[in-house]
Order: sequence, then structure tokens, then C-alpha cells
Amino acid sequence: MKRTAFYLFAIVVLSTFAWSCSKDATSSSQASLQQSLNSSVQAVGLAVDAIENSAGYKVLSLGATSSQKSDSAKQITITIDSLRGIYEYKPQVVRRDYFHAYYRFFNKTSSNTDFIIKLPAPKVNTAGELSKFLPKDTALKNNFVISVSDYYFNYNPFVSASYRLASSVTVSDTAAGNVNIVANSTTSGYTYTASYAFGNGYTAQAQTISGDSITSINSILSGSSVVFQEKVIRLRKTSSSASEKQYILTIGNVQVKRFNKDSVQVYVGGVLQTKAVVKILDGTKAKVHGRQTHRDSDTPGIGFNRDIQITFDDGTTTTISALAGTAIDNATAVFASLQQINFATNVVDWIASDIFFKKLH
Repeated sequence: MKRTAFYLFAIVVLSTFAWSCSKDATSSSQASLQQSLNSSVQAVGLAVDAIENSAGYKVLSLGATSSQKSDSAKQITITIDSLRGIYEYKPQVVRRDYFHAYYRFFNKTSSNTDFIIKLPAPKVNTAGELSKFLPKDTALKNNFVISVSDYYFNYNPFVSASYRLASSVTVSDTAAGNVNIVANSTTSGYTYTASYAFGNGYTAQAQTISGDSITSINSILSGSSVVFQEKVIRLRKTSSSASEKQYILTIGNVQVKRFNKDSVQVYVGGVLQTKAVVKILDGTKAKVHGRQTHRDSDTPGIGFNRDIQITFDDGTTTTISALAGTAIDNATAVFASLQQINFATNVVDWIASDIFFKKLH
């Protein structure tokens, strides 16, 4: 009898302990999700602030002019071997014609293993200034230096095109970061990968792969760790529209995943949070920094016309936009700049093209 009573007592104690542990685990998991989400979103804000206040971001977000275009009907290949040397800006009156006269403002001053371009920062900062001459330009210093260590441009009309650029930028003797671009295009699709290391530990990356499906990946890294990443895979429905197949948003150690329209899950450190309810909210077109975005209702993304709503186990609800404030919107501006790195297309590519066509002396 005593032994039976002891067993019953032991079962009650163990059951109570197990229930307590289960409750504590649920609370811990709940706290982990909320705490992880809050701290991860704060990390995104700190990263974006650091990027926006860096010398590199001022370079990355320079205003656009007209980019290089090839009108040649023949195949063109330009490599770093044909560009090596130091080319310095020298203001002078030149004849304006239908072609940008950038090459007339530069002289090759010495040899170098890299392709180095030196010019005044104001000539890069303002759209169209590089092809103009003003008397006051004679007082400008060549304080904007682009050092290209790798360059490749191949254009095969109606067949393919390839592009590769690796360079560093210095402004007024201050390192402003490193840029890497790799792009390839064929009749069946294209790939584009660009990254900018800002020199303060943060790197922004943008990647697009297009074929039967379209994959878009935008990331902000701290060292090798992901601070923010949005990955979207869409299947083409027509030449101008596509349906979303996969969506993954990573903020620190929190991941939101959707693999079909009805199933959205959230993970912390790779562990599924079964008690949380997640919704992806898609709305109308949005403006970022006062300009209409290039995305429409068929291609939503966080910071454009998409938000993530999370309801925790205790019934409280929040959204990524409410937690992040303007950080996500500002991150999208960084990714937009990565899609059109203007100092590369408006300075490096034009001068490289001029050298190729024997226009620099």
C-alpha cells in the first residue's frame, strides 16, 4: 500500500514538473521570438545608419547620367589588359558633338598594373558635369580616385553580353569602399550580382537571376553574418509578369518563409515557432524616399508594398514595418543603388570604351 502511494505521489510530482517545464519552454520560445525579432530589427537599423553615414554610400548613391551603350554591330571585348595605367582629369575647352567627350578631358599620365581614374569629386557628384567645362574647373583637385583591378566587357550583338568589374574608391584620401559587379546575358536569360563593401564592416549585395524563373536576393552583411536578406523566386506567367513561388525574409536569426500562398512560417535560429501566426500583407504601390518604386502589385517586396504581420502566443500582434520604422525603406534605397552603380557606368565604362576605340592619347 505504501509502495502504491509512493508511486502515485511520484507520478503526480513528475507530471507537475513536466507541465511546468512545458510551460516554461513555451514562454521561453515565445520570449525568444519576440526578443530575437526586436534585437534583429534594431541591428538592421544600426546597419543601415552606418551604411548611410559612410563615405561609400555617398559614392554608391551618386546621381545618374547616361550609361554606356554599345551601338556596334560587331563583337566587342574590352579587358583590363588594354586599360592599365593612370588617367587624370585635365579641364579644357573641348568641342561638343553627339558623343560624350569624356575622353578629351583625360590624359594618361603613367603606367600601372591597375586601371586608375583620377577626377574631381564634383564632376561625379552631379549628373552631366563630367562632359562640361567651366572656367572654375581649373581650381578643382582630382580627389576622386577609382582603382580598377579587374575589368571585362564582352558584347556579342543579339547573342550575349558579359561584364565584370572590381574596383576600390577613394575620396579626398579617404577609403570609400570596394565594388564588385558580375553580369551575364544571353538569349535565354541573365544574371546580375553586385556588392559594395563600405569599409565599416558592412556589405550590401544584390543578385538577380532570370530565366524560366526569376530569383531576386538582396542582402546586408556584417562581416560574413546576414543582418538582412530578402529572397524571392517567381515563375514566369508571361513575358511581363510572374507568380511568386518562394519567399524568404531573414532578419538576424529570425526567418519568415512562404513556399505557397497558404503556408507562412517563422523560425528562430532554425527552429520553427509553432505558436506564432504569420501573415504576409501585400498592398498597393508604395513610394520610397519620395519616388515611385519600380515594383508593382505582381512583384511585392518588404519596404515596397509588402509587410509581415506576426501574432505571438499571448495574442499581441506587430509588423516588421512597425518595429523597423524607416530602416527597411532605407535599405531598399541601398539595393536600388546597387542595381545601377552610377560611378561605374558613367565614368569607368565610358572611359574604358574611349580607350578601346583609341580616343585617349
